Amino acid sequence: MKIIPYYLKVSLDHYSDTLLPFESFAECFGTIVATLPHSHPLFIFCFEKLAEKILELERHIPPHQPPQHDTLSADMETFEDAKLQQQIPQQPSQYVPSTVSSKSLAMFLFTHLVSVDIQVLDLLLEIIATVISAYDTSKRTVMCNYLYEIIARNFDYTRKNQCLNWYLGLVHQYGIRQQTN
Repeated sequence: MKIIPYYLKVSLDHYSDTLLPFESFAECFGTIVATLPHSHPLFIFCFEKLAEKILELERHIPPHQPPQHDTLSADMETFEDAKLQQQIPQQPSQYVPSTVSSKSLAMFLFTHLVSVDIQVLDLLLEIIATVISAYDTSKRTVMCNYLYEIIARNFDYTRKNQCLNWYLGLVHQYGIRQQTN
């Protein structure tokens, strides 16, 4: 148990395509989260550290310069292709983006809504709201649409109502209109 905070610190500090591939990070993170009891403080600590890294990556993009590689559209195309083929990932670690970005990590965080216990769902929803607030309006809309897809397709009915109420409050707060298919 003592190595988990150290592993998260080191892996998130050195996170990149060459030092720690996304696949390795996702697999280890998923294993840690699956192994820990949901009531254990390290469980939420893992998600808080992931959110901190997402916020750090998002804030390092200078506002006057576009990002070197915008993977949001590529991530969404990958998601749309999977959705069209009805192959939406069932396990959070199956989502593998082509390059590292804050959006890739955020989408990875969102997929964990499917697997967390209902007793910590509110805490994870608060963490996700903090992450979404870091994005500009256009990216926030895309992220909320992705989040809506996850909530609408992958939840049992006991948590779907709770997540939809939270989601509707979130989009109302930001004035986002849901795109209909």
